[in-house]
Amino acid sequence: MCNANWQTKRLTRFLALMFDEMNKPNRQGFTAAPIDRLMRLPHAEFILAAVAFGLCSAMILTFSGIHLRFTDLRHVVGTRWKFIAFFSIIFAIGGWWTAHTWRQLWRCGRSAWEILVYNYGVRIFGFSTAILIIFLVSRLGSAADGSTSFGPMMIFGVLAGVFFGVPVALHLGYFWGCVFATIVNVEHDSKLEIGEPPHLS
Repeated sequence: MCNANWQTKRLTRFLALMFDEMNKPNRQGFTAAPIDRLMRLPHAEFILAAVAFGLCSAMILTFSGIHLRFTDLRHVVGTRWKFIAFFSIIFAIGGWWTAHTWRQLWRCGRSAWEILVYNYGVRIFGFSTAILIIFLVSRLGSAADGSTSFGPMMIFGVLAGVFFGVPVALHLGYFWGCVFATIVNVEHDSKLEIGEPPHLS
């Protein structure tokens, strides 16, 4: 119980700091500059796919009872390579999807429609939803581990939240922005919306 309260307080403080940063003058939406710079690297989709593949494989091997012996490693790989490859490929697809979605949707609006969709929809609603998904999935994993911090299910929950929850949340934010723009009758502006909206970095 104490551990759960401590995690909740940390999340509350983290969200408060993010909202303070977001609400600075002349700023609409989260910027997440370090993440954005990472996602804008050349071939970021394939880099993140490789990272996701490696992390998933390492996690499975780590929690398979290997005790730093080559014979254990060879046995686990020899008997579970299909299982390891299957889940690692799934996570690699999730890593590629995360980077691709970020590069596609993390933009700065120019017109009223783009500001509503990208600044408020993707970079506020979508990003906040992504943080919430990662938090909830990690809590579920921690509960499955018997409330043990950084157990296997909690770590897999965090990875699943990053590589699958983030792209889903950003697309959800985009959809929310489009729907809200339709509801409040905000239309496209062809004079301002020339080409793709600019990136933040």
